[in-house]
Amino acid sequence: MHKGHHRYLAYRVFCCMTVIAFITTALGVAYADWQGLLMAYAILPTFVGLMMCLNLATFHFDFSIFGPLRRTAMPKEKPLARQGGDGSVGWYQVKGPMFTWIVFPAGVAFRGLTGDGFIPWQRVKRVKRVKWLWVSDIKIEHDSSEVRSPVVMGAAGLWHTIRTALLHTGSSAQIDE
Repeated sequence: MHKGHHRYLAYRVFCCMTVIAFITTALGVAYADWQGLLMAYAILPTFVGLMMCLNLATFHFDFSIFGPLRRTAMPKEKPLARQGGDGSVGWYQVKGPMFTWIVFPAGVAFRGLTGDGFIPWQRVKRVKRVKWLWVSDIKIEHDSSEVRSPVVMGAAGLWHTIRTALLHTGSSAQIDE
């Protein structure tokens, strides 16, 4: 579904302006004595521009903040499980409890600083439990046109819920323990 406004065009312009503000600040700090004014001018726009770029790292262009299409909303049904944790979606990776991972009967969803995403079980191709030393993650490979792949969930406590939900939906996804 298309977005009902052209605000995403303004987002593109704002992101370009943020890059210019960042470069101006970096040059100003290096070559001028009025660092305080430049820092105050550039910190907030730079942070917002960074979040916009990370949104693009999480979602494909058409479904990002810059694109014309809306992402699929999370289901209205009751979640089977929910857990906060770290992880990565596409090119965006964070350590620390920056994501909320939510398992629904219809698919898996996440909430984070870069936006909300939902992947239906029909789009999941492979689910793998990844263990390294004492760390256990869940890696989901999918072919969703909205969210970049793979999704690595630092929420190992959701493994049995995800596995059970996949088996109940009759998904053809490969499950590797």
